Amino acid sequence: MIAFFAAEVEVGIKVAVAVIVLEKARTMSDAVAGKIIAMLAAIKHVPAEGITLDSSLQEMGIDSLDTFTLLFDLENEFHITIPDEEAKSIRTVNDVVEGVKKLIAAGNGSSVDSSMSAD
Repeated sequence: MIAFFAAEVEVGIKVAVAVIVLEKARTMSDAVAGKIIAMLAAIKHVPAEGITLDSSLQEMGIDSLDTFTLLFDLENEFHITIPDEEAKSIRTVNDVVEGVKKLIAAGNGSSVDSSMSAD
């Protein structure tokens, strides 16, 4: 009986840890997305509420100068280096978010929490 109870407690702890890890990943994703949307809104001088993950950079009117500004801001904000080949494939806000998250996860930058605390 005690062994059964101990096994259930262990499973419960593992599930709780998994939930915490998933929640942290979702929060990081939300933080990255929010920061990137705010950057785009500042660059284009539009309300952030009008920008979604599905927004096309072309439809937003992002030109080559805006792209350069965005990439520079992203590299400084998240302490990452964005390779030229990745920058060329960016089409939507979600592409930007996923690319930044990938670079952060690969260790090519600081965590979102530390970059956001610099505000």
